[in-house]
Amino acid sequence: MIFSVEIKKKDLHQDLLFECERLSIIKALDTYYFSLDNNIEIGNKKGDERIYSSLMSLLSNWIHDIEKTINEKTSCFLPIDFSDQYIAGISFLYKDDVYGEIAYGDTLEIMGMEINPSSARELKVNKLNLDTKYIEVELKQIIETINNNIVYLGSLK
Repeated sequence: MIFSVEIKKKDLHQDLLFECERLSIIKALDTYYFSLDNNIEIGNKKGDERIYSSLMSLLSNWIHDIEKTINEKTSCFLPIDFSDQYIAGISFLYKDDVYGEIAYGDTLEIMGMEINPSSARELKVNKLNLDTKYIEVELKQIIETINNNIVYLGSLK
């Protein structure tokens, strides 16, 4: 598995564990903005159910963005960390029909409060501050990893 997401303490701060062993990162992120997500698809869900639904929608958007990136042979930004001053996540670059490249970084161009996590799709980021170097990943494996995380989160709701 390329990465994993897990909700730990459920207190809205440093309770979302995002781990990508191949990038050598483990991030304790906030679910605060996931709990405030007011996307119509999230509806009247409350508490943990709202957080899980928002996170699962975000990961579904990742699949959409990666598939579009593969079709257009470009790049995309996949946010996971929504903070007051920035958003952070995975930068995905199309390499060829088998491989892509990923790195982790943040941007000050978009603040977490400006966007619902479940609506984060096709974000345009011009300046990305990378925390890691790019590594090669199989396209099939990254889609499979995202789907496995969605299934896992769905089992917890």
